Amino acid sequence: MTPLNINEIRSLKYARQYFHDCYLVSSLHAFAQSANGVKMLQKNIVRDGDFYNIRFAGLGKSFSVSQDDFAKMEFIDRYCNPKPPKEPYNPLLQAVEIAMGKLISAFPTKKAITCRLARCRENFEYNYPSNFMELFTDKKPYALNERSLSMKLSSKKDKVMDLFEKLGKSTTGDSFVVGTGLKVFGKLPDCHVFVLKKVDLKNGRIYILDNREKKIISLSLKDAFENLKFITGYFNSDLK
Repeated sequence: MTPLNINEIRSLKYARQYFHDCYLVSSLHAFAQSANGVKMLQKNIVRDGDFYNIRFAGLGKSFSVSQDDFAKMEFIDRYCNPKPPKEPYNPLLQAVEIAMGKLISAFPTKKAITCRLARCRENFEYNYPSNFMELFTDKKPYALNERSLSMKLSSKKDKVMDLFEKLGKSTTGDSFVVGTGLKVFGKLPDCHVFVLKKVDLKNGRIYILDNREKKIISLSLKDAFENLKFITGYFNSDLK
């Protein structure tokens, strides 16, 4: 098996989401923006010729992905209509998606029952970021309000601010994602996961990345508390 170089791994930061797997695409991007996250990705994604081998440390199992597996994937839009990607699809992302699909086929309970009820074409679609992160790393992530019935981070404001203070001062790069719940009136898409790119408390803002639209979104702290539901992830030191 051939280890992947850092540039290949960091290409995950530029991969676009096409399936209903924002939890997975955003988590991989988040790993790729921290030093120890990159090492984790290099350890768990390896290549042997045309085959990829994806290791899920939390399950103690690996899944092989062939070119035949790649060819079987059917690309769809957000409404489940066929839609070929406009740009070359990132092979590392595709390999992890396929491997995650194989994992869920073999171990259905690794996807929450509420996610199993959602309409999808691929087994890797719909899941909680914390499920994927722990399966991939064998390390329990920090998860704030992810499974709560509360749809607003404002319900955990003190804990959120403590976390933002730490992230705002961090200089090592960390691996966190944020997500929305269900809201009647909201400034962000419902039940969507974004990469947390930057916390700027001096100016009272955070910056998040939407991997489906490939755009950075700037939120005031007030809007973050009102429109985001959860934060999940790791500090760089957590992934040693």
